[in-house]
Amino acid sequence: MARAPFRPRLPRAPTYAESRPLKPDELARLGYSPTSGRRVARTVKRVTKTTKTWSERQTVQAGKGGITKEAFTRDVASGRRAYADAATAKRQQQARQARELLEDFPGITRAERQAIYAGYRRGQDGGRPLTKLEYELLQRATRRVDQDDDPTGRLKQAMGYPTAAFPFMRVA
Repeated sequence: MARAPFRPRLPRAPTYAESRPLKPDELARLGYSPTSGRRVARTVKRVTKTTKTWSERQTVQAGKGGITKEAFTRDVASGRRAYADAATAKRQQQARQARELLEDFPGITRAERQAIYAGYRRGQDGGRPLTKLEYELLQRATRRVDQDDDPTGRLKQAMGYPTAAFPFMRVA
């Protein structure tokens, strides 16, 4: 009986950049769902039943040094790891601020949030002047702050007010 030719296998899942997604016909041929997101090494030309495939999660995990996405997020929150670049860190910070504002003020609109951030950047960075629409939205959000009691002071903080200006508030 002849021995099967030796085919070197990748010892680990390739990173997201080192892999490519399977095409819908390749997924069907292998018996996977068309939306499964299975990936193969970028060097693979012909996909057969014996071709090694990885899930998208496995390739992302390989790119993070073997750590899961959840553990990576916990490490970033605790300060043990950092995001890949400053843009990602800023995007995550803005998403966190938006979630906090939505938690405190469920009715706040996206446009009002953006006007608040634009006004804050204007005060902090000396950025561009506010447009008329941004100014009107900022005024509307200010009226909302005055109507609501804002017990945590988060909306006032987001609008650029120093927390020391409101010593009667409890800050969570």
